[in-house]
Amino acid sequence: MNTLEQRLKAALDARAQTFDASPRAWLDVQRRTRLPRGRGRWLLAAIPVIAIALIVPVLVNGGLGRTTAGDTDELYRKLMQGLTPASEQVLVDNPAEGRPLRLWMARTKTGDPEFCSMVEQAKDEPYGSCYAPIRMAEERSGWYEGTTRTDTSPSYVDYGLASTDVAKVTAVTDDGRRIDGTVHAFANAPWSIWTVTLNARDQVKTVEFVDGKGRPGMSEAPTSLRHESRRGRPTGMPLALPGGLVMQPYDYDVEGGRLFLFRQGKELGFMSLDKQWLFKDMDGQKDSPLNLYIDQDVAWGVAKLGTARVEITFGTGTPLTLQARPDPWNLGLAIFTGPTYFPADFIPDWSQGVRQAGYDADGKLLWRKDLPARPDRKDDEMYGAPIGEVMTVPGTDDFTGGPVKLWFTTIKLEKGKFLCSSGGNAGTGCSPLESRHDMRSGPGWRDSYLPPPGSRLSYGPAADDLESADAVTEDGRRIPATITRPKDTPTALWYVRTPLNERVAAFAFRHKGRQLEEVWLESQHWCWDDKRPIAAGGPLGDGLVANLFDGPCLKFQRDGKEQPRAFEALPGGKLSGLLALGEHPLGWAYNKDVWYGFALAGTTRLTVTLPGGGQATADAVPDPWGHGVALFSGKIPEKVGKQGMFWRGMRFTGYGADGSVLWTYEPQEDDF
Repeated sequence: MNTLEQRLKAALDARAQTFDASPRAWLDVQRRTRLPRGRGRWLLAAIPVIAIALIVPVLVNGGLGRTTAGDTDELYRKLMQGLTPASEQVLVDNPAEGRPLRLWMARTKTGDPEFCSMVEQAKDEPYGSCYAPIRMAEERSGWYEGTTRTDTSPSYVDYGLASTDVAKVTAVTDDGRRIDGTVHAFANAPWSIWTVTLNARDQVKTVEFVDGKGRPGMSEAPTSLRHESRRGRPTGMPLALPGGLVMQPYDYDVEGGRLFLFRQGKELGFMSLDKQWLFKDMDGQKDSPLNLYIDQDVAWGVAKLGTARVEITFGTGTPLTLQARPDPWNLGLAIFTGPTYFPADFIPDWSQGVRQAGYDADGKLLWRKDLPARPDRKDDEMYGAPIGEVMTVPGTDDFTGGPVKLWFTTIKLEKGKFLCSSGGNAGTGCSPLESRHDMRSGPGWRDSYLPPPGSRLSYGPAADDLESADAVTEDGRRIPATITRPKDTPTALWYVRTPLNERVAAFAFRHKGRQLEEVWLESQHWCWDDKRPIAAGGPLGDGLVANLFDGPCLKFQRDGKEQPRAFEALPGGKLSGLLALGEHPLGWAYNKDVWYGFALAGTTRLTVTLPGGGQATADAVPDPWGHGVALFSGKIPEKVGKQGMFWRGMRFTGYGADGSVLWTYEPQEDDF
C-alpha cells in the first residue's frame, strides 16, 4: 500500500468505525470515477468531521495589487512543487479580467496526472491550483473544469478536459447557436484541454465533443459545475473572497441549510448548516467545536460564534492558522477561509492525531479538541488469509507501488470468496468471485503512470473452459492475455498489460465448445451517441430504419427518433459475429408497440411466444451492408410493450423463405 492509500484509508477509518461498505464498492467506484491516486483531498472537523475531499496543492491569495511576471512565476513555482509538467501551458485570453488564463497538466512523483490552472487578475494577485480531476476521460468524452463567467464580464471562457481522441468541441446555446471551441492536444499527455470563448449573452446549454472520425461523444452541460447547489435556493448574496473564492448559503426543502464554496464557477464543496449535523461528528452524536474542510487548495469552515482564530495541527507538524471573516448573512457562526501552505508532498494525516484550538480576538483560548492518533487499519483486520498462492504478476516490477499481486480470500462480514489485487497506483481492492470470469462487473485493473505513457494491467478469474482472452483495441488489434492457475486457488486467472494511451474497446473470451466469444465492451460512448451513420439506413416496416455506425454498431430509428438499445460488434468485425446457430441466433429490443433487431442470415420471419401466452411476429430482410445478418421489425400488443420482452420462458422462432424453421431460441437469464 502506498503512502497516499495509507492516509486515505486512515481518514476513512476516522469517518466510519467499522468496514460496513460492500468490498465490491472499491471496483465499482474505480469504474465510475477512474480516480487517480495523486495528492489527496481532505476534509476536517472534529472527530470525524475532518473528512476528505480530494487534493491539497497550494493557493496563493494576495491583497490588492497589479500582476507582474514575477507574481505568476512565483505562483507557478509553488503550484509545481513536487510536480513535473505533463503538457505545455495553454494561454487563453480571459476577457473577464483582461489578462491570460493559464491551463496545463502535470504529474506527481508517482506519475499521477493533475490538472492545473492559473488566473491572472486585473486588481488582485494571481491565484491557481493543481489537482487530480474526479471525472476521468475513460468514462466520458469530455467534461467541465471551470468558467471565468461573472455577472459583469462582457465575455468569458469555459474550459475543461477531454479524452485524447476528441478532435472538436462545440458549445450549443439555449437558442440553438453553435460556437466552436479549441482542443489543445499534447503528446503523451493523459488528456486534452478544451476552451470556448463566449459572450455574456451566450447561455450554454451543452458542450459537444467529436472524435477524429467525426463521431459525437457524450455531451456535457455547464450545470455539472454546480450539481449540488443548483438544487437549492440561495438565501444570501455571494461573498467574494481572495483567491477567486466565492461563498454563499443555500437552503433545501429536506436537507436544510448548506454553505457552499465556489471558485471559477465550480463547487469546491459544502457543509451542512442543519442543527442536526452542525458541530456534530458524523454520527450526529458528539459535539465538535469546528467544522473545517481542506478541499483542493483552500481551508474553509465554521466554528462557534466568538472564535476569532483557529489552529489545526496534524501530529507534530506546523499548525495551520486561520482567521475569522465577517458573517454577512447573520448565520451566528464564525466563518474561516484561508490558503493551505503545506509542502506539495504533504497530506494532512489523520492517523497521526489532530489538535484543534480556538481563540478569541484577544488571543484567549476558548476551546480545544484533541483527536487521538488512529493507526492505519491493516489488511488482515478486514481480509481473511489468502486462499492458495498469492501470485505476483510477471512483468509488473516497474509498476508504481510495486508489482501487481493477485490472490483469493474471504472478507469479514461478507459471504463468499473474493479476488483481490494490490500494486500500481492503488491500495488493496477486492471484488466477489462470481461464475465464469466475473463479466457482470467487468475486468479489474491496476494502473501505473510510470514509466510514461503508463500501463494498465487488466485481470479477472478464468473459468475452467476458458481457452483464450484478448484485449481488443479500437482499431481491431488483439492483445492476447495470459491464462494461468496459481497453486491451490479456486480458479485460474487471466491478465493482460496494455499501454495507458492504448484505447481498449473490448475484452473477448473464447470458451471450449462454443462458437461465439463472450465480449465485454469497454468504451461504448461513441456508439451510444453517434448520430452519423457510415452507411445508408435499411428501411423496415412500422416506420423503423436500421442504421450502421462506426464500431460496427447497429441502432434503430423510428420516425426520426432513436430507439432503445444498440448492438455493437468487436472492432474490425461484423454483426454476424454476434450470432450463432444453437447459441444466440438473434439480438432484439422493443419500444412501446414495436420490436426489432437482427437475426441469422436467411431469416425472413420471426415469432416470439411470450410467458403467460400471447405472440408477436416480425418480418426480416437481408442487411444492405454485407454484414451477413437479417434485419427485422414487427408490431407487439400494447400489453406486451408494458410487460416487457426480456423474460425467461420466452421462445423465439426463425423461419426461412420457404416457411421452414431455421432456428429456435429460449433465452436464459444471462442472455438479457
